[in-house]
Amino acid sequence: MKIGLLKEPEGEFRVALIPEGVHEITGKLKAAVIVEQGAGATTYFTDKDYEDAGAKVMSRSDIFDSADLILGINNPSEEEMERLKPEQVLLTMLQPLFNTELVRKLQAGKKTIFSLDAIPRTHGHRRWTFCRRKPQRPATKLFWMPPCTYRNFFRCL
Repeated sequence: MKIGLLKEPEGEFRVALIPEGVHEITGKLKAAVIVEQGAGATTYFTDKDYEDAGAKVMSRSDIFDSADLILGINNPSEEEMERLKPEQVLLTMLQPLFNTELVRKLQAGKKTIFSLDAIPRTHGHRRWTFCRRKPQRPATKLFWMPPCTYRNFFRCL
């Protein structure tokens, strides 16, 4: 199985998979991970960090061509959504209640997509809290530190 990680658009400061997660996936699950060039740049992870964890760095089109599971925070473009093959799975924050037209298109095209924002956010599942864009504590709002430094504040890691 190949897992692909997409680079997020400008202004997004999250990434769907950090190098530590790549190391676990390649080690425990024995799956290959391919990462788009610069995917972790906004979260202070370099392409070398991902390569050291066991991933291969590739272009965005190569990921859509060869990955079985594609990870991202934001939705890919409509053209990229149409490029999804029936056997590929996309894991992203689809926001199906706001993007009803997109959901209808994806249903008609028989695309398999899991929406991260549809995962219940209960106290026991704080690790899956993707919808929070900024830390809740006022002191950390002033200074954006790398998420790997303050793991208690950044629950999604």
